[in-house]
Amino acid sequence: MQDNKWDDVFGLNPVKLTFDTFIKNNRIPQAVILLGKKGIGKDLIAAKFIQKLNKVSLPEDQLFGSAFLKYIYALPRGQNENSDDDPFEKLKNTELETIKGEIKKKCDNPYYQLNIPRANDIKINSIRDISSYLSYSFTEYKYRMILISDAEKMNDSAQNALLKSLEEPPPGVIFMLTTHDLSGLFPTIVSRCWLIKCPPLQKEEIQNALVSYYEHDSTQAELTAEFGDGSVSTAAEFVMLNIPELKGQVVDFLKYILGNKIHSAFKMISSYTKEQDSSGVLLILNLIKIWFLDILRYKGGETDRLFFNEFIENIHNFNLKFYDEEKLTGIIGQIDKNAYLYRERNVNINIIWFNIITEINSFRK
Repeated sequence: MQDNKWDDVFGLNPVKLTFDTFIKNNRIPQAVILLGKKGIGKDLIAAKFIQKLNKVSLPEDQLFGSAFLKYIYALPRGQNENSDDDPFEKLKNTELETIKGEIKKKCDNPYYQLNIPRANDIKINSIRDISSYLSYSFTEYKYRMILISDAEKMNDSAQNALLKSLEEPPPGVIFMLTTHDLSGLFPTIVSRCWLIKCPPLQKEEIQNALVSYYEHDSTQAELTAEFGDGSVSTAAEFVMLNIPELKGQVVDFLKYILGNKIHSAFKMISSYTKEQDSSGVLLILNLIKIWFLDILRYKGGETDRLFFNEFIENIHNFNLKFYDEEKLTGIIGQIDKNAYLYRERNVNINIIWFNIITEINSFRK
């Protein structure tokens, strides 16, 4: 059955529907761009799509390397490498072993982000190598796919070379470009492709992916998914941070506000912000939100689901002094709103913190 090919692709339901419609109508575009956040499974759903088209199901170690799929990604440049060389020819054996290991990790866990040293861009060599791949005949498969991962990493020479291939793609060949940054692609490339926007994943979808691919138990996955911001890999990276220290900073920040030490609270959070990029700021906003969610969980008797479980005494004291369900729901909504304003509208971070501190301080009234 073809339908089971989506079973291990979490979320992305509009993309699945679009691909299924292509198959049902027997109208397969020859060039597609999948646009969406990093770590949501764009490469995975592309690889599964070509399997559905060819009505086969491959083992996971062939997910990104088979007779009908050529996987292109950023590579380091070899010593004395020319643009006509095979993209791997001039690389050192140690580099080749590293790349082999990274691709294995990607096959084992399709949400894994490749980490290849010095792989800053997709080389023209890799694009020119497409013609060599297409010269081989595989009559048992009707369709073949050129999957270009993080396509925005193509340098100008590579994009110009790709344009030539897109002008007259061979029958049965699909160019699939995945990217989180459409501005990194030539407009002439975008205009030749069917653009499909991939939605961020829901928390439950991130949770399921963490259980399946990162060996999280369900409780850990539920808590970690809170920090995914629509992405499995973003949620997984959270586990690598110094979470106990960050939790302590959040609790101290809240103590300052609820103790009416507004200047100290603003000074503390401003100092933290100066050392962080946007993802670090969004992380601390999310942690503050989860603190207030823990207040609601504690009140509802869900003490086994507390993320700030080591601060249960602080949570208990907050409930005794300040519990107000309507205000709690309101502040959670305000944190989401301000995170959106910071992330999408580039609102000054000092304005964001002023809004958050003012909202939290309202518990004292």
